[in-house]
Amino acid sequence: MKSIFSTFLFVCLSGFVSAHEYYFGFAEMQYNPLTKTFETTVVLSAHDFEATLLKSGRITKSLEFLTADSLTKQLVGDLVKRDFTVAIGSHNVAFESLGYEITKNGMIHIYLLSEVIDLPQELKISFTSLMDAFPAQQNKLTFIHENYKTTAVFLQHQQQAILKTN
Repeated sequence: MKSIFSTFLFVCLSGFVSAHEYYFGFAEMQYNPLTKTFETTVVLSAHDFEATLLKSGRITKSLEFLTADSLTKQLVGDLVKRDFTVAIGSHNVAFESLGYEITKNGMIHIYLLSEVIDLPQELKISFTSLMDAFPAQQNKLTFIHENYKTTAVFLQHQQQAILKTN
């Protein structure tokens, strides 16, 4: 009886430990009128982000063991910039990767800075980070400009949004 209970407990706990039902990513983008740039932070699960890098062969060991040198910063930034895009009309806004940090709670914060650009009345945003690897991934963007704040949700079937900027 004890071994049946132990087996049952082991199976339940192993399912719980490996379970990963929810996938969320967040971004906050603020327009700075002094520099005329979008200052953006993308926050993803470091484990999930790292898993996609390892699976694709872009890295061969954990991000925490890699030095945050310019090559690693570019690699991380390029992957995020591929899946997080901002367009004004037909112009895709260019972003520079400023770096990243992995927090103690298991998240990776990736910092981006846009090219100098006048704030338009609307932005076309695409935020598909990790959706290729995790179909249940849900992303949310909060846009801030002065006292104005708006949000958009991105899902597998809704990967783009048009945001008003005021």
